[in-house]
Amino acid sequence: MEYDLREQTAPDARERVDELLTEIHDAMPGPWSFEEFRTWLSRRRGVPVEMRPRPDEQHVDTPCGWTLVCEDRDIVYYPLDTPETRARFITYHEFAHLLFNHEDGETDRRTLVEQLAPDVNPDLVKKVFGRTNYDRPEEQEAELLALHLLRNDIEHLGIGVRSTNPRVATRVGRALRLLRGR
Repeated sequence: MEYDLREQTAPDARERVDELLTEIHDAMPGPWSFEEFRTWLSRRRGVPVEMRPRPDEQHVDTPCGWTLVCEDRDIVYYPLDTPETRARFITYHEFAHLLFNHEDGETDRRTLVEQLAPDVNPDLVKKVFGRTNYDRPEEQEAELLALHLLRNDIEHLGIGVRSTNPRVATRVGRALRLLRGR
């Protein structure tokens, strides 16, 4: 039996994603680059969106991406040792959490901030997102919006989707079929 993301998505997630996509396309018609999108996101949120590679010592069991929402900036962590398309998807997933203004994930905020961002006062961090539980509606929304944003890169910017990892290739293939309505 084939996995169908549509059956796994909360009923109102698609509607909320579609509304946000309309806003994005109204603000940025036509194809955009990753940096143009990040600049737009920074303007929309009113704070810079800072990109940082995930520390190498982070355990394999932890999520691939993290986001710290601080008073003066948002910090998005992404993996370095990942193919470009997967790293971009992870980053777009984190951007989606910011766009939806999701609530905190299931993380110990203070410990995570101390490990990932020792230069940030933990008391100034308002939210922490990590990719942990895909059953939560917030994760489903972030995942679906990230797929749409990545499609911009694939279709308009020519970023290829290739992976030697069969699980990643299968997931990307299913995601692309979902985006095409199949």
